[in-house]
Amino acid sequence: MVKYSFIVPVYNCEAYLKDCVESLLGQTGSYSFEIILVDDGAKDRSGQIAEELAGIYPKVRAFHKENGGAASARNYGLEKAEGEYILFIDGDDTVDAALLESVEPLLTDFPQSLVVYGMSFDYYKGEELRRTEHLSCGHKGCFAVESVLENFPEFFWDNALSSACNRVFSGEVIRRNGLRFAEGMTLYEDLDFVLRYLIHSEKICCIDRAFYHYRHDLAKPHLNHRVRDLAGVRRNMARLLNTASELAATCDGVSAGGIQSTIANLYMQMLSQNLMARGYSLAEMEAALTDYCSEESFRKLLGNGAELSGAEQRLLDRINAGEFRDIQREYSKRKLISKGKRAVKKLLGRQ
Repeated sequence: MVKYSFIVPVYNCEAYLKDCVESLLGQTGSYSFEIILVDDGAKDRSGQIAEELAGIYPKVRAFHKENGGAASARNYGLEKAEGEYILFIDGDDTVDAALLESVEPLLTDFPQSLVVYGMSFDYYKGEELRRTEHLSCGHKGCFAVESVLENFPEFFWDNALSSACNRVFSGEVIRRNGLRFAEGMTLYEDLDFVLRYLIHSEKICCIDRAFYHYRHDLAKPHLNHRVRDLAGVRRNMARLLNTASELAATCDGVSAGGIQSTIANLYMQMLSQNLMARGYSLAEMEAALTDYCSEESFRKLLGNGAELSGAEQRLLDRINAGEFRDIQREYSKRKLISKGKRAVKKLLGRQ
């Protein structure tokens, strides 16, 4: 068995896949690892490049499947992975050379922990790097899962839970509990997987250095197009709400309120993003928002004591009171302000 398995979903990333693989191959120190490239039905030369890289480098293995999305490709990679530890890397991203060397001591001391490190968000327009933002976990050191659950909102907003890319998972924990990504999810599927992993983990160990480099193309839409379909958002978030309930149920002697409140607030925040992303007639808005807020798993969390924050609670109160015209006016105003800000940024050459 190799020590580490890098699982890389490959889809339409022909311009960046070689850089991704070379960043993995360039790890300092002597560690046994494999790189599993899963061609998810790419329409460009990504699949061919994956084969070429596998032919050059013994550590690289290439596989091909019909398109099913990132979650499907990761699950396929998990079936092929032989590593004691699992890392998920996107095919257009890269990692620092010192990644494995830095996580190794923590995994030696806490073999079934979840190791988290920071991310660098690199914003490109074409091939020009416009700006970089470093997001590292402010919690440093190792924490018992009970402590994480007790202080769940702090860890969530501190970049310790959301992504699957900036962390190392125990292969034993994944295999023993049959953990997989939810293939029907297109929003927060990483967070869902991490929370389900957390149920079976012992500790979270946090490193404050940004080892993972996430490539963000400013010319391409990212979240906006996915939140326009409110029925799809509801299906995605219902899965996450149920996972939050399962995680809360494991809290033996630990307050579960923070877990339930965090995810319930996230549910309402996604509704707010939907209202910013698309327009509704008054009748459409009343039907859509009423249906969204009637989600059984959402109401269950509220019934179990989940507390919404100010803006999220106000939006729910207004929906419950039938104030849809006022909501329509407010979000029309917000969209105009947002559009104006984007125009100013473009004028100043910041995007």
